[in-house]
Amino acid sequence: MEICAAALVRQCRIFNATPNEPEEFFPTLANGARTASPYQDFKLIAMGKYFWSLEKLRVISAWEQGDFGEAQIWLKVHLNRHSCLYKLVGILTLYTNWEMDKFITEIGNFINSKEVAKIVDSETIKSWQEAMNIMKAKDVMKTWESAFLIELALTRKNYTAAFMQFSQTIERLLFIKFTENRWLEKGFVTIPPEKKDLGNKYNHGFTALIKGWCNSRRIDTNDKWYKLLDRIREKRNELVHQCQSLNLYDIRRVWNDGGLFPVKLSDNPEVIRDLMFDVLQEVSSKADKVDINKLLVCNLYHWGITWISHE
Repeated sequence: MEICAAALVRQCRIFNATPNEPEEFFPTLANGARTASPYQDFKLIAMGKYFWSLEKLRVISAWEQGDFGEAQIWLKVHLNRHSCLYKLVGILTLYTNWEMDKFITEIGNFINSKEVAKIVDSETIKSWQEAMNIMKAKDVMKTWESAFLIELALTRKNYTAAFMQFSQTIERLLFIKFTENRWLEKGFVTIPPEKKDLGNKYNHGFTALIKGWCNSRRIDTNDKWYKLLDRIREKRNELVHQCQSLNLYDIRRVWNDGGLFPVKLSDNPEVIRDLMFDVLQEVSSKADKVDINKLLVCNLYHWGITWISHE
């Protein structure tokens, strides 16, 4: 009953009436007598607004960490006032759960809704629609959109999850290039003799895809980019096979051991984020290189935080 009552106070139009104090509490009348002044009016404060000013900080904190399920719990009791945010955070939960097909459908409905049109300017909506259409049309853009999960994991300082998402994103990008650029037909990737009978059904692993990318770029095994990708693959396998974890120092070592790539010593996760996205940009073709800050999910994420902060 207490929980239900708390939710009703936040959602329904329940007000706290605070009397406005008179200018003079005990005025003197014309006959010289003094009397007490009654309250003439009241200040009405919506209780839902009162609670929102306190609880929006919890929503912002959860949102910034990418814990959209937690943010949705706090927004649910303010559903009548912030239904648009509540719907968006539910859709972003699909995204963090890798339900990309369902996410694309739901986010399309959200962007084109009348509710969004009431609070978002037309130019922003148009940019969202363009990004969504590109994502629907190109598998490589779906993969790039999923790369924002790397940044969310780094925000939570979950470096192991960030590295796993990073290495998986590389493999996805390489597989898309393998398929779209017909690496098998061009001889950049070969099927092992003992697997020839599988033909196109043979599943090329991370190692073969890295070598295929290097062959397509005419890069040999002494090149620093081959060595870096191979290190990333090996580190990913160690995490999976040996149940290991990573910290910032471990990740930096993948780049700078043996002077492979210079990495400045810093405890700032943004340094690691930039390293990771530089690799993703290098793996992508020139036509597919993107600005992470212009991706749809990134834009929706930051729009939501900004909107909450100003409410």
